[in-house]
Amino acid sequence: MEDLTGGQFPPSALRYRNAAITSGGLDRLNGLPRNTHGNYQFIRSPTTLLDGLAWLPDGFFDLVYGQCLLLTLPKKDYKAMVSHAWRVCKPGGYVELTELDPILYAQFPLGKLTRWLNQRMLCVTKKQRLDPTMARHLQDLFFELLIQDQPSRQRQHYEVAYTSLPLGVWGGRIGVTFRDDLHDLWDALKVATLPVKSEEDPLSEQEWEDMTGTLDDTLDTEKCFMNLYQFYTKKHA
Repeated sequence: MEDLTGGQFPPSALRYRNAAITSGGLDRLNGLPRNTHGNYQFIRSPTTLLDGLAWLPDGFFDLVYGQCLLLTLPKKDYKAMVSHAWRVCKPGGYVELTELDPILYAQFPLGKLTRWLNQRMLCVTKKQRLDPTMARHLQDLFFELLIQDQPSRQRQHYEVAYTSLPLGVWGGRIGVTFRDDLHDLWDALKVATLPVKSEEDPLSEQEWEDMTGTLDDTLDTEKCFMNLYQFYTKKHA
């Protein structure tokens, strides 16, 4: 369940040569990823990721891994994806999710611009029926599944962690990389330019482009960051 929009094979196929790696998703290039290897298979779904998962048999994978799907799947579909991920995982296998909480946090109090961007993020994602706040509660999505899978008198094991990602020059090279990725995310979601029912009108494309320099300076001044959450559990054998 990795994003293969760019038509590339996942790095895991190179890292684990002796493992069979399968990815699924929408192939917007109308073809398989350009670079493939003998241990890698791409399952193309012409409609949705859920449709691609639905036809997979139960207990098919040793490891099911999903990343950055909260900002592409509506809340209802995301919950269905979680159920499918659990279903296709083998007994004794593992399920892991990595999701970004796209809300800005900072070491200093957030200013007017960053508070505005946070409000716009919540409004825009709500309009698109997305719920990025679920990144903070990934374990809750699995609670019922874990209870059903739990043998009597045995505690179900899972782990939840998060990593804070610096945004801007203050975070060094990695901070600049994450900042540039964040700009791409804002543009893809039209966070600043999409009309929503709010007190303030959206910006024009030119106004948003002109704000880039000021925004980057603000991210550095306030030492902003975002949190990346990881959930990991083992299915009972």
